[in-house]
Amino acid sequence: MTKLHLKLILLLFLTMAISSCQKEDTPEQPDFISSDINVEEWEAVPYIRFLDNDSIWLGGFSEEQDFTKGLAFKIKFHGEGEYTLNKSTHYNTVYQGDIETSLYRLDENSTSQFTITEYNSEQNFIKGNFELSLLLESGDPENYDDKLVVKNGNFKATLIE
Repeated sequence: MTKLHLKLILLLFLTMAISSCQKEDTPEQPDFISSDINVEEWEAVPYIRFLDNDSIWLGGFSEEQDFTKGLAFKIKFHGEGEYTLNKSTHYNTVYQGDIETSLYRLDENSTSQFTITEYNSEQNFIKGNFELSLLLESGDPENYDDKLVVKNGNFKATLIE
């Protein structure tokens, strides 16, 4: 009887060991872009496009009532790593799809950071994070902040060629 118990325990242990070693199917993470803009949470559907042979546009648009809010970056793509942002980095608001109500551009006097932490060439996606400040370039200063501080930015986007 002790041998039977020992065999059952051994069989149970082996079953658990084998099942724990099998790769679990994890659902694919959907594309996203999000950040805190002046302490308010912002989430959007990302877009990403190759330009020429070495540059990409990455950004996202969110809808809020009649306004569309968009954030965009243009970088010379070289895989994983840190990137320097330039004046093509911008945030804007558009009313009813065609009237731009504000435009912010990168504050080149503030620290900015844009990093691609993962590039998967087989599944054709990138993941990363960003932080930056933007200054109001156009728009009514009575209705819009002079400066936007973007913190805790994260993204995952599938590259479309």
